[in-house]
Amino acid sequence: MKTTKLVSSIVSIVIGAAGICYELATHVQQLSGRSCWLVEILMIVAGIIGIVALASKPWTIVATVIYAAAGIFGIIKSFKYSGLLVESIVSLVVAVIFLISIFMQNYGEPDATPAPKQ
Repeated sequence: MKTTKLVSSIVSIVIGAAGICYELATHVQQLSGRSCWLVEILMIVAGIIGIVALASKPWTIVATVIYAAAGIFGIIKSFKYSGLLVESIVSLVVAVIFLISIFMQNYGEPDATPAPKQ
C-alpha cells in the first residue's frame, strides 16, 4: 500500500505542476482560472504530505481530505474550465486510494517483543 500511495502522490505532484506550467504559459497576461490554481496547489500540497508521511495514519487522513476537497472543488468548477475535470478526477481517485490505505495499511503498531539483554 505504501508503494501505491507513493506513486499516486508523485503522479499528483507532476499533474499539479504541469497544470501550473500550462496556466502560466497560456494565461500570462490575465491570470484567469484561479480555481485551477487552487486545485493544482492543493494537489501538490496533498502529494507532498502523502510522500512525507507514508507511515502516519493522521497525516494520511489529512492528505485524503485535501485530495477529496481538491477533487470536489475541481468538479464543481469544471463546468467553466474543462481542463480542470481531468485533474479533479485524478484527485478523487488518489483520495480513494488513500482512503482505502487508511483501513488496509498497518501503521507501525508498537512491537511488544522485549529488547534483547546485553
